Amino acid sequence: MPYFGQPPWQCRLGDVMGKSAANERLKLRATFYNNIAVGLVITGIAAPYFATASRNNERNWPPDIGAWERITAIFSEPSTQLAVGIMAVSFAAALQFRRAAERAIVKIED
Repeated sequence: MPYFGQPPWQCRLGDVMGKSAANERLKLRATFYNNIAVGLVITGIAAPYFATASRNNERNWPPDIGAWERITAIFSEPSTQLAVGIMAVSFAAALQFRRAAERAIVKIED
């Protein structure tokens, strides 16, 4: 039974809306969370990666330096450490939003 006198958004989903409308609302919520996760991956992982990679390609490395020395020199810079930290936090946040999308999808009824 609907709760008369209350706005529809304060009632339970099944009281005011039909099952298909409630399912559509859950799908929209899952899509929203999934889009946030994709945005976090793109802006939080790809952008710092390409910024760091382009900055490191502009260096004039001596020809006798090895790959390991290049890697340790790159990761010893504070800007690279910051980029790696941003990537890690963005990836963790993207996973949380993806899990929220999965939790919303599980609630869909037949």
